[in-house]
Amino acid sequence: MPFCTLTTPAVGIGILKSYLTQRGISCDIAYPNILFAQSEGIDFYNFIDDTIGMKMFPGDWLFARYLFGDSPDDEVYLNTLRSITDESHSAFIQRVSDPKSLVQRFFSRLLSVLDISQYSIVGFTTTFQQNMASIAFAHLIKSMYPHIAIVFGGGNCEDIMGLELHRSFSWIDYVCGGEADTSFPPLVEAIFEEKPVDSIKGIVYRKDGNSIFTGPPSLVENLDEVPVPDYDDYFLSLEQSSLSSFFSPLIPIQSARGCWWGQKSTCRFCGLNGDSLKFRSKSALHLLEELRYLNRRHHVNSFEAVDNIMDMNYFRTLLPLLKEENPRISIFYEVKSNLNKDQVKLLKEAGVNAIQPGVESLNTHVLDLMKKGVTSLQNIQMLKWCQQFGVDPKWNLLYGFPGETPEDYEKLHETIDSINHLPPPVKCGSFRLDRFSPFFRDSSDYGLVDVRPFEIFRFIYPLPPERISNLVYFFQFEYENPAISPDMTGKLEEKVEMWRKNRGGKLEKTYKNHDEMILDDTRVNRVQAQMLLKGIQQDVYDYCDSRRRFSDILDHVHRGYSGGDVVSSWLPKFLDQMVDWRCMMKEGDEYLSLAI
Repeated sequence: MPFCTLTTPAVGIGILKSYLTQRGISCDIAYPNILFAQSEGIDFYNFIDDTIGMKMFPGDWLFARYLFGDSPDDEVYLNTLRSITDESHSAFIQRVSDPKSLVQRFFSRLLSVLDISQYSIVGFTTTFQQNMASIAFAHLIKSMYPHIAIVFGGGNCEDIMGLELHRSFSWIDYVCGGEADTSFPPLVEAIFEEKPVDSIKGIVYRKDGNSIFTGPPSLVENLDEVPVPDYDDYFLSLEQSSLSSFFSPLIPIQSARGCWWGQKSTCRFCGLNGDSLKFRSKSALHLLEELRYLNRRHHVNSFEAVDNIMDMNYFRTLLPLLKEENPRISIFYEVKSNLNKDQVKLLKEAGVNAIQPGVESLNTHVLDLMKKGVTSLQNIQMLKWCQQFGVDPKWNLLYGFPGETPEDYEKLHETIDSINHLPPPVKCGSFRLDRFSPFFRDSSDYGLVDVRPFEIFRFIYPLPPERISNLVYFFQFEYENPAISPDMTGKLEEKVEMWRKNRGGKLEKTYKNHDEMILDDTRVNRVQAQMLLKGIQQDVYDYCDSRRRFSDILDHVHRGYSGGDVVSSWLPKFLDQMVDWRCMMKEGDEYLSLAI
């Protein structure tokens, strides 16, 4: 259901369809999000899904007003929506202002193309801004065909959220929480055979008017046993729509579940995975065959891994195979940011042209507060190598973490001044308090008080506050001892915006011969436009292509050059000059060259 990305099929229900096919059960997947975008316009769809999206949840609000009727707070909501948009969106706001007509029109079209009466079970996958559209259409189906079993699953059904969803909306018969590989297929068979479902782990069902949770589902240990997702319905829906000319689809792949870093040290703001943190991945050969199959079947070369983090073993197994085979595909992956130079180079050679590295900050103290397990210089050198090898790093700069100091923000400004030739963040903003994250679970320990659901949810769900709190994933809070002012965060966002606008200058190194290097600096804040480094200077600068401790630099010079006393006095001055000219960065006793 709306609202979710149009450019990819749904991997979770694609896998579930394949499971059912293995059991001889007929199943169709519908993509009403495509129908909505075609009917109401892709620009309007993207306005709701992305432009406003998580700020105001307008998609959920639209379907809530259709289902629950007018609310005294409707005008407050609409005025808030107007206040955060500009004049170019006024026509969209006007359409949102008449939610009942819009949703009725959409449901009428949907029912005209979907013969719901032929199905015994209708399942909804719901994540982020799909809840109310799913709830509202499920209610309509139940009112028309009471015998049809309604099943919900997806990210919005994890843990207490799934139980509250079932408890609050009586027309939902079953909820699958967490990984549904081992719960949904047997649930379908039990419904068909009219057998009890209480022995199926991972579901919520109704007994004597009460919602009963059967306990966490079993996790799939061997991902090679997970079938290839069935995406045929998506591509047929896209082909039959008018949207195929607006974008090129991506094929989602799932090569791993859970997070290997989170098993060691969960990032404090991360709420992903819930009860399924345990890391598991597919074997390289199995995944390679899956990529080949999906590429042949759908004639699409662009893939998007939905994994929370890439399996580091793939640098020894999968990526060399892709490099050797050269299948002319492009893959997006989420990775940990502590990659070395050879690993970034291999990503590009294997067709991983875009990544989302978990950078999150360029300040080591703040990274420690997050428990990211990396330093600022590690993040910066990874961004440098992405620039060098042509890998697009889609990263975020987050702030607002408990324990930050004004000095952290001052250092961030200095850092950005030195690296504005490198890829800027896609987004810059405060971290979000998500359910299941350590910050949420132990909020008082971190000085986060008055934790409550996003204020916007009271405009959507006509439920008591404690039940809304059970139902949602996103929360707001106050700081017990606020140390950072809005002025500081505002200036950081302005700095990042300037970085985006002024990017285009370069810091590059070229070689005249084996021991002479020219540094060309065309950045707007350059100190020296051109520098010639000879001999030992060039050697030291190249040696610091990866971050190096001063003692290691000194040892390196002593091993290669005579005159140790002269070197000892000269080296700090040279390094400091390179830092002053923003050609290197220093943190603690470590140095990193910045030129590409």
